[in-house]
Amino acid sequence: MQRYRCLVCGQILDRPDFCIYCGAGREQIVPLEENTKSNKKLRYKCLVCGAIIDNPDHCPVCGATSDRIVLLEEDN
Repeated sequence: MQRYRCLVCGQILDRPDFCIYCGAGREQIVPLEENTKSNKKLRYKCLVCGAIIDNPDHCPVCGATSDRIVLLEEDN
């Protein structure tokens, strides 16, 4: 089953219609991509808008470049 991530709040969703947690619209919801490093999923945070994203190349929410995106520290 395909899962999705809200780019505004970072929540994982089963449907891409809208975020049930923060109310973000369909344009802010993307398919969940798995990045692996030692079987850990890597996530990143945009320092400009605060979006939680899967790809550190650029922010799809505000357009910030990779120099404004950092690895999100996760407590596991």
